[in-house]
Amino acid sequence: MSRRRALLTQVAGGFDPLTYGAPIHAFWAENPAQVLSGTVTSWTNSGASGVAALLENGSPSYVASAINGRPAIEFDGSSDLKVGYSTVITKPGAMVAVAQPDTLLGDNNIIDGQPGYRWGLGEGSGSWQAFAAAATTMSGGTPVAGEPVLLVADISTSGIFRVNGMQVFSGNSSTSGNDLQNLFIGSQYSDSDFWDGMIAFVAIYDAEITTESWFSEYEDGLIDHYGIT
Repeated sequence: MSRRRALLTQVAGGFDPLTYGAPIHAFWAENPAQVLSGTVTSWTNSGASGVAALLENGSPSYVASAINGRPAIEFDGSSDLKVGYSTVITKPGAMVAVAQPDTLLGDNNIIDGQPGYRWGLGEGSGSWQAFAAAATTMSGGTPVAGEPVLLVADISTSGIFRVNGMQVFSGNSSTSGNDLQNLFIGSQYSDSDFWDGMIAFVAIYDAEITTESWFSEYEDGLIDHYGIT
């Protein structure tokens, strides 16, 4: 579908990122299956695993009008949610997230898997980073405090990293080591390096997605829905 048609579909019926592909984990602050309010102690998982993200630390809070007037969950730099998932997701895979940093702190993580699939601000806050496997880091794009971002990463022998609809990395990405089991949203898995800002959408796949026929519509829809430039 063209970008124009995607825009018309969004206006006519509303954009729903949960209808694209088959994510293992999928968390959306606008999910009609859950009415969020106040402190978020549980976040519904609409992915195949169905395992909810439960409060681990602090008090992440629901904000009804956060990113482009859309709902999100606010993490205050000391809060996180944990998805205790018993099955290991092996690579290749993919990660997608829509977030907005309030501050640019080094090692400030949107998500982190135990033991792998880490994603957020890198050391020194100079770029977005996706930690895909042992000794492999994909980085690019300039973080801006108070500005929303769409991050997409394919994790395979040839990793691809996209920031706000633009490819910023393509290269070798080892498939060995650091697959995904427990998933933390808003921190590193060791309850450290907490995210300070909003998170509106997180999805984890057990396959690459950037070559899928639906990917362009999906990416364009997220960009338009959240007013990402």
